[in-house]
Amino acid sequence: MKGLFLKLLVFMGCAASLRAVAAAQPTTDGLGALIRPLVVDSLQGGGARAEMVLVAADSASAALLRLADVPAVAAPGPKALVCPGSTEADGRPAAPPIGYVVQVALATGADTSTQRLRVTKSCGFRYRGRLRGFAEGATWELRREGGRWRVAAMFDRWIT
Repeated sequence: MKGLFLKLLVFMGCAASLRAVAAAQPTTDGLGALIRPLVVDSLQGGGARAEMVLVAADSASAALLRLADVPAVAAPGPKALVCPGSTEADGRPAAPPIGYVVQVALATGADTSTQRLRVTKSCGFRYRGRLRGFAEGATWELRREGGRWRVAAMFDRWIT
């Protein structure tokens, strides 16, 4: 009975936190269609391979990736992700798991017609067996005009 009660409390806590994440997200009507190409474009640099995975950095990122129809998986386990363009010491492509940890954040501006989208990806880049951290990101301002979302500005695009 105690175990059932504990499970019920955990379930209620998870449901409450999911509702809080959903409530924190701004209205998204048509926004996913605009976010998708920005996220997909952000994932192009650093290499791509058929077996690569995308891992959402947090629950808000997972929700926004779902909104943009970009598939993400649970963390691959204790072994860190290496970038898809990585190589082993002998020059062969790095063995899986390969891919990116993706963080997507959407913040409402001064009014509800402006959103700021930030996309960051990270992984460990291995060149000829030597590993170093890699990250890349960008920020856009999205504006709703006439019932449609559009990209109003790009602020920063950076790479390590």
